[in-house]
Amino acid sequence: MKDQPMKTILILVFSVFAIASSGYARQTKEIKIGPNIPTVKLCDLIHKSRLYDQQMVRVQGIYRYGVEWSELYCLECLTGGSIWVEFNVSLESRTKKKLIKRVSGNEDLGRTVKVVFVGQYFTGRGYGHMSRHSAELKVYAIEKAEILLNDSPIPADLPPEVLHRAKCQ
Repeated sequence: MKDQPMKTILILVFSVFAIASSGYARQTKEIKIGPNIPTVKLCDLIHKSRLYDQQMVRVQGIYRYGVEWSELYCLECLTGGSIWVEFNVSLESRTKKKLIKRVSGNEDLGRTVKVVFVGQYFTGRGYGHMSRHSAELKVYAIEKAEILLNDSPIPADLPPEVLHRAKCQ
């Protein structure tokens, strides 16, 4: 009977490990990036979000990141909101290093970057900082990244010389 608590603990630890491992395996299944992934306008993702939920998409937009933000938006449909951006761990193996550098760094200022991302789109709950976004794009690859500004102001505060280049359509 003395061994019973130890057996219970071992069974519990093994069960938790087995459950966690099976979830990890599902989350890291191989995602194939290729030309068959549909290109979707960012405004369509925002306005028809349920249609694309959990789908792989290729999308162009303006990526703004900084201390507490990582979001993709389009000036043409900004009133519809923005999409929270998370980078999958496989990004580095699928993307040129120079493109990764353009969407990272610059300390607290962050950057504003015109991008083409390939990722899996999610909607239906709160995402990102303080769960204030209604959708998320989990990015698996960056196909293009053009730095527009070495700062990440809200879209309304973009300098005029940047506004004309910040079109996503």
